[in-house]
Parts: sequence; C-alpha cells; structure tokens
Amino acid sequence: MRRMSPGETLTVLATDPVATIDFPYYCHHAGLELVSTSRQAQVLRFAIRKPVAPVLLVPDRPIG
Repeated sequence: MRRMSPGETLTVLATDPVATIDFPYYCHHAGLELVSTSRQAQVLRFAIRKPVAPVLLVPDRPIG
C-alpha cells in the first residue's frame, strides 16, 4: 500500500476463511477503505482503496 498512489485500489485474493475478519480489521486500523468483498467458490476477494486524504488514526480507536 505504501507504493500505491492515493485513490488507487488493491485487489486481494484469499482462501483463508478468517480473512473475512482480518481484512476489515486491518483496513479499519490502517485507515484504508474496504470497498468491497465477494466470494467465488473458496476464493475471497477484497478491494481495498488507499484514501485520497490521509486518515488521522487514533491509537485506541474501537472497531465498529
């Protein structure tokens, strides 16, 4: 994500079912936008966008 330009979207493919928990958590804490999630058979697809404007992160911010 560091090398991506603001506004660019990264597509991640995963087969670990726990990724449905991990990627939303990661995006929330990294200040990224989880654009979409989908599943085709056993493959999970996550579209993650780097925000155009930096997100101010609070160290103890809760999830949700």
